[in-house]
Amino acid sequence: MRSLNLLTAAWCLFAYTAEAQTKLNITAIGTQSGSSRVECWQLGDAYSMTVKPDLFNLLAGDLGNVANASYLLGRPGVDIGLHNAPYKQWIFVISGLLHVTVPDDNTAFFATAGKSGILFASDTSGVSTRGHGTDFRNADTIVVTVPTRDNQVPAHTILHAGPCTKAENFGQFDLTG
Repeated sequence: MRSLNLLTAAWCLFAYTAEAQTKLNITAIGTQSGSSRVECWQLGDAYSMTVKPDLFNLLAGDLGNVANASYLLGRPGVDIGLHNAPYKQWIFVISGLLHVTVPDDNTAFFATAGKSGILFASDTSGVSTRGHGTDFRNADTIVVTVPTRDNQVPAHTILHAGPCTKAENFGQFDLTG
C-alpha cells in the first residue's frame, strides 16, 4: 500500500510539473544585417517545478552556461552613449531604472527591477556596427551583468520585434505574488 501511495504521489507531481511548464520571455538586444535591434525572445528551455520539499511551488529555468558576473552602479543622469555589448551577456536590473535606446531600429525602452529587468544583449562589435545606448534616469541603478560561457546565445525563438510587453514577461505566470 505504501509503494502505491508513493507511486501516486510521484505521478501527481509529474503530471503537475508537465502542466505547469512554460517558457521565459525576455527583451533582448539582438542583431540583424549588422544592426542592433530590440526583440522579444522566448527562451528554449521550459520552466519546471522544483522537486526539493523546501523549495516546492517555485519554478526554475536554465539560463545556460555563464562566466564571470559583475555589478555596476549607475548614477542618475549618467549617459553611457552608444556602445556594443562587450560580450553576449545576461543583464539583471536589481534596482533603479535603465533606459535603453537602439538607434538602428528607432526603439527605446525602460528596464526596471522585476519582470522587465531580465535582458540579454548580443550586439557585440563583431555583429553590430553601432550598438545600443544606455542611460540611467532619475535613480541610482544597480545592474548585474553575466556573460555567457564561450559567448554563446541561449536557445530562443524571436516572438516579435520590439521589447516584450508587461503581459509577455515571464510567460503566463505572475511570479510577483
